[in-house]
Amino acid sequence: MDTGPAAKEGVAGPVAVQAGRGAANPASILLDGLRGARPALVLVFGAKGDELAPLGDALKAGLPGDCIIAGCSSAGEIGPSGYASDSIVAIGFPTASFRASAHLLRDLGALPVSDWMAGLRRMHRAFAPDPGRALELLQLEPLMDVPVRYLSTGQKKRAALARLLNRDCPIWLLDEPLNGLDSQAQTAFETLIARHCAAGGIAIAASHQPIALPAPAIIDLAEYAA
Repeated sequence: MDTGPAAKEGVAGPVAVQAGRGAANPASILLDGLRGARPALVLVFGAKGDELAPLGDALKAGLPGDCIIAGCSSAGEIGPSGYASDSIVAIGFPTASFRASAHLLRDLGALPVSDWMAGLRRMHRAFAPDPGRALELLQLEPLMDVPVRYLSTGQKKRAALARLLNRDCPIWLLDEPLNGLDSQAQTAFETLIARHCAAGGIAIAASHQPIALPAPAIIDLAEYAA
């Protein structure tokens, strides 16, 4: 999780920002840290619940229109500076790696189970894999009408990766994933792996080429050779 004062443009993982409740304009402080992430979802935690609604309105005005903002009061907060008991913490989940939706349940005690289950099913359908997303990320749109047998080795590899993306698998098993890819495609795929892991996924790769990832766990199999 990025806990810097301001999120870098295009950051993949969640971003945490903290502001003191006594600050003159806590919303401005939080926005300065969140804007670069272009969050799909922002979770806000604060000591006083009655302050969260106006704060949410201020954040909504300064973030993308489709950003979902939710919050709750808390006895204490864990922010970038550690534990704090009189602060406001906002965690942003970037659109580069996350999609978000919200379903408000009013008068939960009187709401039939079938009603809120139907709402959850509608949300689930909205999160179906988007084929266009994979084609765009891997620059395959110009090749849509080209038979696979005419594709180059690198293009076939990108097509296979697009198929993986569209299956929304939580665990990726990758065998020499960078083979046959040019430098631009390698960088794009490294970004995709980083986003997948930042969103809670797992990627296990066997590769003779180094893969540029943030804080990877590397096992050198030569150390275990007989």
